[in-house]
Amino acid sequence: MKGIPQQSTIALLLMAGLGLSHTAFALDRSINIIGKVVASECVTDVVGNNGNTVNLGTVQGADLLKAGSDANETAFSIKFSDCPATTKGYKATFSGDTDPVDNMLFKNSTDAGSAQNVQVVVTNTDAGGDNVLKNGGTYVAPNSLSGGGVLNLKAKAHSREGNATPGNINSTVLLTVEFTG
Repeated sequence: MKGIPQQSTIALLLMAGLGLSHTAFALDRSINIIGKVVASECVTDVVGNNGNTVNLGTVQGADLLKAGSDANETAFSIKFSDCPATTKGYKATFSGDTDPVDNMLFKNSTDAGSAQNVQVVVTNTDAGGDNVLKNGGTYVAPNSLSGGGVLNLKAKAHSREGNATPGNINSTVLLTVEFTG
């Protein structure tokens, strides 16, 4: 047999076989498409005594001399408005730099000029009394937004160990709100 060498014939047969085996080993795969429908947001505003800033004012050092003392409690609120009819409630989470000893307290800045031995406490006054909101803690509102609502809060200077030194109070608390339907 002249024309096609035997090695070429074997190579052609192997290539043809590989082409056939490719379809013989086909695999079916499922693709999962996932997502999440969430309640539509309300317009959310911090109503402090200076926009998004809650000013505790001037705190007298003598008011934070004793361990566990508090001073200059200041009311503020989170106002929810223009809530869609499908949005019924919310879960509010408060986070920030935590005091290294007590996670119920938010840490004061350690920048130059900051008061020492001073922390900030945030409380929720909606649940009857002053309930301390710890770092990472959540408040789940009852399903009662009906177009809008208010979360009433207070902030105050606190000295866990007493003997607060003069200086600035500056603590940032991050509010994360998840609306529910």
